[in-house]
Amino acid sequence: MLKAGVLGRPVTTPEDEVAFWTTAGFDYVPIEQGLQLSDVIKRQSMHEVEARYAADTDETQVRSWAVEGKGLITTRADFEAFHWPDPDALDYSGFERIGRLLPPKVKIVAALGKVFTCVSWLMGLED
Repeated sequence: MLKAGVLGRPVTTPEDEVAFWTTAGFDYVPIEQGLQLSDVIKRQSMHEVEARYAADTDETQVRSWAVEGKGLITTRADFEAFHWPDPDALDYSGFERIGRLLPPKVKIVAALGKVFTCVSWLMGLED
């Protein structure tokens, strides 16, 4: 909703993403990549909650939240058995698609998640 507020229209295409970030004054466009996008993370360490998140609307949204208790990896054996994504199998096409749309001097930043994010998603916050 913030992006639509800045542009005055929904952000649904790669062109809209580039327009949002440059209109907002950034000289880069972030593209998410890496472990936080893997199916393992999405299926096993996240849960979806439908609620009214925004104070300015009565609409409900579905958002994914990390399970905060026991993580997927709690022992060395869990770590060894974990199915780590193959970096060579990641889809890098977004970099090429967005790269063709960038104005001069605007770059791409690969957003890999914060250092703590994937660790807490995999290992939980309590164990």
